[in-house]
Amino acid sequence: MIKTIEQEYFDRLSPAGLDGWRTCKWIITMAAASWVYSWLCFLIRYGDARSRLFDSWDRSHIVPGMVIQPFYEILNGTLFLFGLTAVSMLPLALWHYCYHFQDSRSIYLMRRLPDRWDLWRRCLTLPLLGLAACLVLAVLNTLLFYTIYHFFPPR
Repeated sequence: MIKTIEQEYFDRLSPAGLDGWRTCKWIITMAAASWVYSWLCFLIRYGDARSRLFDSWDRSHIVPGMVIQPFYEILNGTLFLFGLTAVSMLPLALWHYCYHFQDSRSIYLMRRLPDRWDLWRRCLTLPLLGLAACLVLAVLNTLLFYTIYHFFPPR
């Protein structure tokens, strides 16, 4: 099987003998699932909070004195999967390290390499990239959610 340049690049960031591209696809899938989950939760909760502002019989009139729920109540729990994905990067890094001690004992190869940081680069790069992606997406989603919350409630 012919590997693309991207696949070879990710193979250099994972333990020797492990498919780095597959690990990268797993991290991307988890981050995408977290993103979709957070948007669905937020839109459902925001729609519910917005609908509570209106009269139950006449949806065109806002009940006088009603205010929308605070932002933190609507946001509560929407970023849960981002946290779960970020926490799952720790066992992934541990698995990458332990992988060097299985079967062919590639730890002996890693200890003979002139670059002593190559072991840690192969064990920690993809988990740290996944952690960074989760943090960036969570912050970006929070900012987008606040923008929607602030600029789109009914007048």
